[in-house]
Amino acid sequence: MPPEGKGKKKGPDPYHLTTGEVGDAKAVQGGFNLHIRILLMLTKASDVPPTPSPELLHNFESRFSSVDRLAGLKAELRKAQPDAIQEANSMARSLCMAVTAQCSPIAANIGRIKEVWIWRAFSIVFAAGLKKFIPDVFSAPDSMYNRVHRMVAIHPFQVIAVGFGYAHMKVDVEQAQNDSLLDQLYENFVFSYWAKLAKAELRKGPGTVVKSIADTNAYRRRVQLGEHRMDRLIAEGLPKRVVRGIAADIECHSDDEGPFPNPANNGKSTIYYINDKIQRNPYITNFYRELDTLRFMAADAEGNSQYLLAERTRQYVADQAKHSKISRRFPPNGTVDYFDPIYFNALPKSLRARYRHSGVALPLPSHWKENWQQLTDTQFMQKYGNEVLKLYQLPTDEEMEGAGDDEEEEEEEDEVDMATDT
Repeated sequence: MPPEGKGKKKGPDPYHLTTGEVGDAKAVQGGFNLHIRILLMLTKASDVPPTPSPELLHNFESRFSSVDRLAGLKAELRKAQPDAIQEANSMARSLCMAVTAQCSPIAANIGRIKEVWIWRAFSIVFAAGLKKFIPDVFSAPDSMYNRVHRMVAIHPFQVIAVGFGYAHMKVDVEQAQNDSLLDQLYENFVFSYWAKLAKAELRKGPGTVVKSIADTNAYRRRVQLGEHRMDRLIAEGLPKRVVRGIAADIECHSDDEGPFPNPANNGKSTIYYINDKIQRNPYITNFYRELDTLRFMAADAEGNSQYLLAERTRQYVADQAKHSKISRRFPPNGTVDYFDPIYFNALPKSLRARYRHSGVALPLPSHWKENWQQLTDTQFMQKYGNEVLKLYQLPTDEEMEGAGDDEEEEEEEDEVDMATDT
């Protein structure tokens, strides 16, 4: 649970709470964040809180002209204003209908709350004299406007929590009555998390947050996909050099997705797999595809294919592979045969030199059906690996030692570029 009574933290973001600081209040945090989204009727992770209009601010100032007005506000929040009942009911019904047509964790969790509780939350907003619940993330959290909004957020959350309206979020009722805890959670969500989203949208233009979240989700999917492939490699008993080569590619989280027929269903449905990349050797991509086929066959036999199919079925953006910075990363510890030979041989010498001792993971495709998996690394290189190395122009150690200061400077610049891209 966040520490109480210690004031604001120093630093560029004094309202941010780390996972460690939230501690055992994680469930309350999740429920309270959902509650705040409900008050703003924002049902998607990419939704950015609106900025209060001048008219809304003027209406507020005419009602809350002094600090004294706050003293009796909490008592007023317990009274449902007759003229606001219908409007609160309309907003609750509108929100409940909206989430039934959406498919997301946020919408699903809102959909599990009884409409009467959502109505209660909106009725308290109107009881406070607010036309809409819109905190001002660009102004001070302790301004009169934001103090009222904080109170209007906390009170109905506590009412609903006591009635077990957030039981599906595993909200602890006792923690939900801790005003100091909710103060900190409110500031963390509104003036740290949401403020960052709003500032990014303002600075970089509309759609910034949507794109950022889409990139994050793609990154997570790639991590999960890579881990599943690693598991299948190990299960198939492939040599460590192959596992190492795949692991290096996974470290880049660089798989792009494109549609192709699902072999588990005679090609009648579609699954999604890595797309061709300009720097990756086409036969490495084909190896991944065959590995995916094995994954689906194993999942189908084990009764887990439904999860995998659902995980991999999604709309494909054709330009994703060409423009994604993640997709252009080089595996830092991969084998040289990861690269398309033509692409690799056109790279600066300093980049090619990084892979001169990396080894080879796979034989050429013409030998894939042979018994190469059981060979030691030395045997593999003698029989298959050296044949692969002939395709690559790898600088020798002597050539690199004689490259001079200019080559070292060029390599340092390349390192900076790659770090920036990452």
